[in-house]
Amino acid sequence: MSEFIKAPRGAYNLAYEEVPTEDLWMDGELGRVDVISRIMTKVLDEGDWMLIRRTDRHTQELIDAGRL
Repeated sequence: MSEFIKAPRGAYNLAYEEVPTEDLWMDGELGRVDVISRIMTKVLDEGDWMLIRRTDRHTQELIDAGRL
């Protein structure tokens, strides 16, 4: 699922896409340690993925309601 979200201060929009479970686990071919290694590689080494986090409950409620 691709989404556009407004930054909390409204400065810019971020495009993000949820990594499906089957992609993360390579359709069950990878074990937990391999998945952790894959995440570390994609985030830290290659920079293809980025970590995001919810800043507060209100922001998530706005996103869920389609207002942000």
